[in-house]
Amino acid sequence: MTRSRYSLLTLSLGYFAMGTLSLAVVGLGAPMGASLHVAPARIGYLVTVFALTFALAAPAAPYLLRRCSACRWPPTCP
Repeated sequence: MTRSRYSLLTLSLGYFAMGTLSLAVVGLGAPMGASLHVAPARIGYLVTVFALTFALAAPAAPYLLRRCSACRWPPTCP
């Protein structure tokens, strides 16, 4: 496997894991709503806002961060 394909696979799996784990809050909507004294549907709106933000930011991130150094942490942009 070439380096670019390995990098793409790693990035794809990272986005998948982040998206899946971040949406795990869906099952906690009722307990969170009861704890915060709001309807579970209102908690659901938070999940929707997160999902839309993630869907728009995920494809834009590589474009916006293309000039950042891939070899240094924290990345510094010129």
